[in-house]
Amino acid sequence: MSLRILLLLLLGSTVADANAAEPVERARRPVDVVRIDDTFFVLNRTGSISVLRDGAVVEEIEVGGRLTDVVALADPQRLLVVDGSRHQLVELTESDGDWSVTGRHDVARHPRSVAVDGEKVAVSSYWSRRLTLLDLGDPKSVETVDLPFLGGRVATTPTGFVVAAAGTGRLGVVAGSPPRLVRTIDLPGHNVGGLFYDTKRNELLVTQQVLKGETSTTYENVFWGGVLKNVLQTIPLDLLAGKPSTDAPPRIDFLGFPSDAAGDPADVLVTPSGRTLVSIAGTDTLHFRDGPKSAFESFTTGRRPAGIGISADERTAYVCNTFDDSLTVLDLGKLEQAGSISLGPSPEPSLVERGESLFHDARVSLDGWYSCHSCHTNGHTSGQHVDNLGDGYFGDPKLTPTLLGVHDTQPWAWNGSSKTLEQQVKKSILKTMRGDAAREEDVAAIVAYMQSLTPPPSLAEARGDADRAAAARGRHVFETRGCVECHAGERLTTPTLHDVGLTDESGTTEFNPPSLRGVSQRDRFLHDGRAKSLREVFEKHGHPNDTKLPARELEDLLEYLQGR
Repeated sequence: MSLRILLLLLLGSTVADANAAEPVERARRPVDVVRIDDTFFVLNRTGSISVLRDGAVVEEIEVGGRLTDVVALADPQRLLVVDGSRHQLVELTESDGDWSVTGRHDVARHPRSVAVDGEKVAVSSYWSRRLTLLDLGDPKSVETVDLPFLGGRVATTPTGFVVAAAGTGRLGVVAGSPPRLVRTIDLPGHNVGGLFYDTKRNELLVTQQVLKGETSTTYENVFWGGVLKNVLQTIPLDLLAGKPSTDAPPRIDFLGFPSDAAGDPADVLVTPSGRTLVSIAGTDTLHFRDGPKSAFESFTTGRRPAGIGISADERTAYVCNTFDDSLTVLDLGKLEQAGSISLGPSPEPSLVERGESLFHDARVSLDGWYSCHSCHTNGHTSGQHVDNLGDGYFGDPKLTPTLLGVHDTQPWAWNGSSKTLEQQVKKSILKTMRGDAAREEDVAAIVAYMQSLTPPPSLAEARGDADRAAAARGRHVFETRGCVECHAGERLTTPTLHDVGLTDESGTTEFNPPSLRGVSQRDRFLHDGRAKSLREVFEKHGHPNDTKLPARELEDLLEYLQGR
């Protein structure tokens, strides 16, 4: 080989290596960060992991899929990543300084969160409402526990794995061999954003929101935090173990105050030295305190702060800014912001992406108390009811409907008073959230985001356990018993108001029928949420018009609705 050819080959290799090292323009959407020794791993929702050393991104690992959660294991060094779109737990290991995917484990569909206890791994799944338990020492050992709610955050405690409902304020404790749901705990709130078990104090810390559904959304009520509060709840181990103790009752700390609220609290952790950190996703701040009796102070972060990572010496915190594709660096010794780290070049956000950011921005509301997401969790529903002016008057709280698939189910509001989504969004900003203004460009962006939301998979589809024969009989019941008069066609709704024997506190008897697409993924039903299950809709409330179905027809109808 000639010297010239050798030089050209070497030069070409150098240029190729340099180009390969250049960060790619992409939306990353960081949601969590974990540490192994002095290396931080930033989980990006869009399918990659950014590796951070000495305050700089040194590598980006492609994993693929839609990533939702990560845990780091030190011995041996491993990362366990939840891939929500491929329904897998992905295992990454290091060899000679290079990290790569070395295993993929199937879990219940639509996984969201992961926790580890020794060799046991628990993965909670959203739409399939399940907890999958795997044994790291025996890959073939997989067990599944059904949950009575949408699977959200999961944490490890001495009593077992604790999994939070995504939306409603319930906790489930899973323990035993074989594993089972040993108890549920109803919290006075909804939207659990973070779980952290403090091993020193034997307490579970929970960030969540508390909506007062009977309090009308007047300016004064919103301003003083009377409609919705954002809290950090501390639950003692005894309560998790089913042994309530008057010596250590649950404690609630309020986050934010009038004129400076703290909408949508997210991640929470306690450092080894006892400092508590809480990311406030809706107002772009990080709250911190030195101990459980100290008052919270706050730092400013980037847009929609999520996961928090702490250096080994506890002097530096890294906060994931989901909508900025960056990390905020905080000097915890000097208690000041020390800069930010970009994860790479990002394209200009689309109209839908701008709408997603506004949908999750609590500053759209008065003082930042709550966002659209606060009531419509992940675009779905928190299962709470609220007394707003959605129907034009106060005094009869209504159930918050899902927004999944909402774009083609006109008209909107329980009384059908909004003929366009733009009207409904403006009314929500000005009357429910008491925002200062509903700018046309912001309304258009939020509507574009809402129009992108598709109906969820049914519970039967997510679990893969439908009884097709019973569902077919149930469809016949649905069609012959007149259900299609209100819930017709592919959208399973109609654009007209109907009197089905229900009356609200103001005397209204005609309601806009909600679409039944995804009805199996809801936990409350009818206009005021009076029914807590689909079975109650028919057995307890005789819907519609005091109808009494024969037992066999009811069972078949319920099977059909579980597939919607």
